[in-house]
Amino acid sequence: MSLKENSLLITLNISQWVGRKLDRRATATVENAHRTDAKVGNYNKRLLPGAHELEEIQAHASSLRKFYYENTLPWAHDGARIISSQNYVNFTSEFRARKQAFDSSVGKFLAEYPRLRDQAKIKLGDLFSDSEYPNDDRLLRKFSCEISVFPIPDVNDFRVELGDAEKKLFLESMARVESDALKECYSRLFEVVKTASDRLQKPDAIFRDSLIGNITELVDLLPRLNPIHDPKLEALRLEVNSIVGRVSAESIRGNEATREMTARQLGEIADRMGAFMGVENENA
Repeated sequence: MSLKENSLLITLNISQWVGRKLDRRATATVENAHRTDAKVGNYNKRLLPGAHELEEIQAHASSLRKFYYENTLPWAHDGARIISSQNYVNFTSEFRARKQAFDSSVGKFLAEYPRLRDQAKIKLGDLFSDSEYPNDDRLLRKFSCEISVFPIPDVNDFRVELGDAEKKLFLESMARVESDALKECYSRLFEVVKTASDRLQKPDAIFRDSLIGNITELVDLLPRLNPIHDPKLEALRLEVNSIVGRVSAESIRGNEATREMTARQLGEIADRMGAFMGVENENA
């Protein structure tokens, strides 16, 4: 199945007021006090110091970006990413829930904004400048969280006649994009499998539940992430799933034989993947 048949392009756009400002007057004061050369450093102040309401918005934004990158694959350098058709419904459903949490935190912040600004007058002292604080309407417009979805372009989509050379370049470019997207899927699987096998091969190494949980989450996601339904990737996924599906972090900790077997099986897969991916074996 081709990339165009199985995938879409998606962009995530998040904007937010960061609540920071370069204070040139304070910067100059520091430079004069310490007799430093210009541009040695800058004084960037928090306009609302200690405002956990603003920090909550930033945490939601960071979580949204992480979720976006986990569920998509690289496309180009314009900010767009590839999302498979199989993952689109799951992604948009979860995105709506996360956007609602983002918007809710923005609403809470806006309600507290007058109070936080008054507190800032006290906390910032002479560094406070009323002109650096947007009014409520301007502040509201600084927050947004949206996704945009587009079809994968096809050589037949162009409205102008392309010569054979241009068509060839376009098709070669699409082939590279498809290859890079698939490589990332393999790389993600290799990374979690290799990390777990390396850790479990050390008898005294302490590990968190996430060591196995990260593999479980990825093998659940890969069928929706696989951009062209690559059968080799699916076979590897099933093989890894058959291993981690029989164990848990607790059972591995409590049974040395289980730990050794899991480490060996995951290590064999990591070695095979590393060989065809061109990754050097550090243990060799």
